[in-house]
Amino acid sequence: MKKIITLIAVATLIIVSLNACKKNDAQPTQTTLQKIQAKWLLQNYLENDHYSGLDHIKNLTGGANDYLDFRTDGKVYVSLFGSKDTSTYALSGDTKIVVDGVNIFDIKTLTENSFIIYQKDISGSDFLEQTFTMKK
Repeated sequence: MKKIITLIAVATLIIVSLNACKKNDAQPTQTTLQKIQAKWLLQNYLENDHYSGLDHIKNLTGGANDYLDFRTDGKVYVSLFGSKDTSTYALSGDTKIVVDGVNIFDIKTLTENSFIIYQKDISGSDFLEQTFTMKK
């Protein structure tokens, strides 16, 4: 009986030791900046241009060639609805992205595969709202 208890204790010790030595496969936590730096395909663009007391809504679905590519050099390469452009971008904290130093977008969603940004530019009683919904 003593040999069985000793054998079980040794076996348990070996199993615990092997599990403790396992390589940790967990990915290091990425910063907001690192998460953004990718080529994001546009799924949807929603615009509300509110003027004269009325909403003027534009809701466009992104196509195969519509993307925003946030690069590590602080530039974003944009291809939207047949037009291409390059701008600069920077983060303001972990919740806002500033494009060309003046356009400030709130980061609404940022996951491994989903990125949603929103901007509301107010001028008196008029305003322009834009929402970009993107995926990898």
